[in-house]
Amino acid sequence: KEEIDEEFYNFLKGSLLEDGIVSQVVNYEKWKGKGSSFISTNLVFNAYAKLGIKPFILSRPLPYDAIVGIDVGNDPFGNRSVAGGITVFSPRGTVKGLYPLKLGTAGEKIDLIDVAVRKVIKKHGLKKGKLLLIKDGKLFKEELKKLSELPTLRINQVEVFACNLKKNHSLRLYTDYGKKAVKLKTNLSTSLFHSFKGARPVTVDAFYKVTFGEKPKEIPVSDNLMETLYTLSKLNFSSPFKEESKLRLPAPTHYADLYVK
Repeated sequence: KEEIDEEFYNFLKGSLLEDGIVSQVVNYEKWKGKGSSFISTNLVFNAYAKLGIKPFILSRPLPYDAIVGIDVGNDPFGNRSVAGGITVFSPRGTVKGLYPLKLGTAGEKIDLIDVAVRKVIKKHGLKKGKLLLIKDGKLFKEELKKLSELPTLRINQVEVFACNLKKNHSLRLYTDYGKKAVKLKTNLSTSLFHSFKGARPVTVDAFYKVTFGEKPKEIPVSDNLMETLYTLSKLNFSSPFKEESKLRLPAPTHYADLYVK
């Protein structure tokens, strides 16, 4: 029933959006049994988020000058489409921009990833800084090569740190609520960003440093990176202030996915 409801809601929201109406749809089954205070608070924050109002920021800035989430969407038939979405977040967790992304080929590979990153750097005036690129899905070497050949990185003295997120795999992480991340080996870490015991975790098995004119260098998946990703998962603008309401993905990729849809 929930799958049918979700399909209907997506259709309804999409139809309204075509007419320029931004809507907030509530799935009553998910909120059944919740108190009126909980429901009214979440309705307000959902409406705020749709209007672009962000009621809070991170208490400490992240160690990157810009965080970019990137995702590729599906077409109405369930196949990979030729469109994607990018979100740009500041070090304090505020949304700086959302941009559509055109892909050269169908699938997860982004032929124009260098053009997209150049636009972000130029649009937001990023100079002498570090950009964290979080991709939902496989990170291809061809994409990294294109980034390393991007003159904007040299001109603006920007270093790109790129990592991937994988959701679809057979791994399960059975843990208590106090343990969120497990480093399995140098280049494979897994995390339960959200608080569901025994849920399918999100894994990170690729992390690269990209500098202009140099071969992309694979670096260990660090504790610093995992802490950054975990912190970003707390930016749930529609259900804030609850430990159990964290996003399954870090906010930049979560909202990039919503933007594609």
